[in-house]
Amino acid sequence: MDERIIQFRVGVMVFATILIALILIFMFGDFHQIIHGTYEVRVWLREAPGVAVDTPVRKSGILIGRVTRVEFAETIADHEEIRGFLGVSEAEFERGVVLTMAIQSDKRIYQNELARVRTSLLGDAVVQIVRTDNSKHGPSPSPSPFGLGAMTAGEGPTDEKQPVETGQWIRGEIADDPVEAVRDLAPKLDDVMHSIQSTSETVRDLAATFNRLLHNNEEHLDRAFGKAAETLGAVEQLANNANRVLGDEQAQLEIRRAIERLPILMDDTHKAVVQIQHSMATFNRSLRNIEDFTEPLGRDAEKMIGRVDTSLAHLEQLGRELVQFSQAINHRDGTLGQLIHNPELYQNLNRAIRNVEHLTRKLEPIIDDARVFSDKVSRNPGVIVRDAVRPGPGLK
Repeated sequence: MDERIIQFRVGVMVFATILIALILIFMFGDFHQIIHGTYEVRVWLREAPGVAVDTPVRKSGILIGRVTRVEFAETIADHEEIRGFLGVSEAEFERGVVLTMAIQSDKRIYQNELARVRTSLLGDAVVQIVRTDNSKHGPSPSPSPFGLGAMTAGEGPTDEKQPVETGQWIRGEIADDPVEAVRDLAPKLDDVMHSIQSTSETVRDLAATFNRLLHNNEEHLDRAFGKAAETLGAVEQLANNANRVLGDEQAQLEIRRAIERLPILMDDTHKAVVQIQHSMATFNRSLRNIEDFTEPLGRDAEKMIGRVDTSLAHLEQLGRELVQFSQAINHRDGTLGQLIHNPELYQNLNRAIRNVEHLTRKLEPIIDDARVFSDKVSRNPGVIVRDAVRPGPGLK
């Protein structure tokens, strides 16, 4: 093979290797920090599980730096002002951990933010910069060590709205560890497993009972399924008949007319109900009137019953007398019997009545003369006396 071709191929291989290495360094290395530079921020924590050098620091999910050093707080000299800012005792401060973070120079951390260490189930840790509203200006006698804020060593408290500068401190806290949560749940898993086991046994017994029920009632189930199939067929036939009825245009027209008349029917029904209510009210008033009428009857019932008995006794006596009277009338030998049954007596009585009527007609002129005479006497009594002494031609 030509030596130049070999050299060219070796050169291409070396160039490709260098290019791939640069790409890997740019992707997985701190190439951005090398180009733009970093500034240091320090964090005090009670503990730092899983945190080591090169642990990523993220804000809102974006990588903004890495942890460059992890050390015990007891190695920090002149930490009195820092303890006062954090609000912890000397012993508590010395039992903690201090993280030094290299933050990209174009990424800012503010004094109202804190560093929260979060650990995954696999043990990988990440430092998250989060914002909180529980900020305090300056130290207090006993503030929570997990508050937030920043200060420069040897300086007093600064404005929490200002960005954190190189060498300043921010507070930190530990997020809930999922491993610890799982560990806390471990004792309860036994109860859960026992519950699952008892439930599975209950389900198994239920399944066995159901199988026995199916086996013992297989014939009944077959009949039931047959009846169900027949019922479904009847339902299908009913649906087909309904479709034939409802599919008819004339039937649809009648249904629409019935629906249109429905409001009128409802209105008539409402009027009928109102009328019934009125009638019921009238009936109730009538019942109350009857009650008012029958209440005195109920109070005087005994007296009224006695009076009714007396009246019935009198009525019975009257009935007996009427019977006697009718018997006397029907008896031929009695006076009334003779009057009814003897035609001669009836004729004599009839002739007497006619004679009386004739006599009455004869007496009418006399009565008229007496009336005229009495009228003359009442008007001119002297003339009557004079005519009585000296007779004349008479009144007429």
